[in-house]
Amino acid sequence: MYRKGYIVFYSCNKGEIVTRSRKFEIEKGQYFYVGSCGRSCSDRISRHMRKCKNKFWHVDYLTDLCTPLGSLILPMEEREIVKMFKGLRVIHRFGNSDDRESEGHLFLGGMKDIIILVLEKVSIK
Repeated sequence: MYRKGYIVFYSCNKGEIVTRSRKFEIEKGQYFYVGSCGRSCSDRISRHMRKCKNKFWHVDYLTDLCTPLGSLILPMEEREIVKMFKGLRVIHRFGNSDDRESEGHLFLGGMKDIIILVLEKVSIK
């Protein structure tokens, strides 16, 4: 099955995100998370936008400290999207348990700049 990737943008306060197994220090600023979805991208992204949910994935804990701003669904695999952001500041080991090739799937970066970068790098047919 072809899986699409997505980006969810957040505005975060300074603090600590504590998951079941790790702690992550977050500075105040704009962040974005890269994930994957099959047929139910809207369900997956809606979950990331909700404050109240059962916490299972690392990204579920973001809404404790962050406000979702918006999202993009891309016709690319999650790993391809992550590679576009090589060199950007990444939160080490956040959300990449199924992708050991990357350092993480949560990046520090403003929504406008990231959208422009995506548009420059992705040719949507």
